[in-house]
Amino acid sequence: MATLYSWTIATTTARSAVVSALPAPTFAPTGSTGGGCNGVFHEQSYYLDLFDRIMPADYISTIEATPNGGYELFTAIATVGSRASRAVERFECGSYFIFAQGGACATCTVEFYRETIAAGAVTVKAGTIVSCSASGRRFRLTSDVFFSNASVGPETGVVQAVLYGWEYNVTGARTTARGETLPGEIDTIYTLIEDPAFGDPSIAVRQIVDAEGGRGQELDLLGADRGIARAASESDERYRLRCRSLPRVVTPRAIRESVLELYAPFGVEPQFIETWQQTYQEFYDAPQTTFPLHPEYNPNLFVYDDPRPSTPFRNRNIDSVEQFATFIVVVPSLSPCQDNGLAYDDPATSPSQLNSPYGRRSLGAYDIPADFDQTIASTGFYDGDDSGANAVVKGLYSLLQDIKLGGVTAIVELQGQ
Repeated sequence: MATLYSWTIATTTARSAVVSALPAPTFAPTGSTGGGCNGVFHEQSYYLDLFDRIMPADYISTIEATPNGGYELFTAIATVGSRASRAVERFECGSYFIFAQGGACATCTVEFYRETIAAGAVTVKAGTIVSCSASGRRFRLTSDVFFSNASVGPETGVVQAVLYGWEYNVTGARTTARGETLPGEIDTIYTLIEDPAFGDPSIAVRQIVDAEGGRGQELDLLGADRGIARAASESDERYRLRCRSLPRVVTPRAIRESVLELYAPFGVEPQFIETWQQTYQEFYDAPQTTFPLHPEYNPNLFVYDDPRPSTPFRNRNIDSVEQFATFIVVVPSLSPCQDNGLAYDDPATSPSQLNSPYGRRSLGAYDIPADFDQTIASTGFYDGDDSGANAVVKGLYSLLQDIKLGGVTAIVELQGQ
């Protein structure tokens, strides 16, 4: 004969009874990393609420209300879910230039202490390395920590992670639900630097608060993937803009903008000439009536052994193949950048007269005043040139080779040479 059993479970108005009756939450497409990212981070409470919604209310509420009833297992699972959610958010936000950020070192305040004052006054010097015994992550003390003759501590100091990374945001001291105190992760002195040396080797360290501010180099890694290195002291915003900007290549306008940007700091503007323009004219004694109204047209432009100055641009003739796919960049002369040449009877009488807005020129040994300080200015030599200006022109040539269309010839001409 079948036996029927029944019993009653005393339920409480725990959070599960309330949450299970609520609709599933929705989240706006915004995250915390970088601002505006679609990655969403779920806290531990999100997963606990999820358990409350998908499990019978009388079952989960009983476990939750019973001390040591097993609800800590749900809490642990929710914590794991929260950590995984954080990793997913950081990965998603760090995968796009618009949201990714550069690396940063985590920092936190730690406490140094000792058992006795027998060693007397001692200073723990900046540069001391502390670490986490469990993970081996290391931090560097940023400023000195002083123990007086009567102090056993704790004396506080700020430490900074030795490397970039989210993983350096290590946790400080924690108090569990049972009232147990768990120590912070930073608990070991890896390299102790003291004044006087080895003044008190018994000094120890402990972490009270969480380390914060550490993050990975997602933005720099994305830039490296495109072959774009971050300049010294370049901000995330500026570096992000450079990485996101589409390369200016192929089109005449793009080439012109790139060249103008290169020469903008020198206050000069190169001249751009394409072979179809009237500025480039290869006719021999062309009739005046051909282009009577064009201001740049010269009916007698190209001649052999032309005695006229080479400025403005004239007397150039490209072969019949290249003239259909060629452009010319005429570069004006720059003020001295790093000129190693010399001139006879140089009028300079002081180092300041050798300076230019972009550098300075050297001074020849002829007619130098006896009291001239040659340690300030370099001495020129025969057949010397301006290595600084030459480097700019070489950079221009390399730039043109990189951004021009295949099959197109780019010619660089130094104005007047």
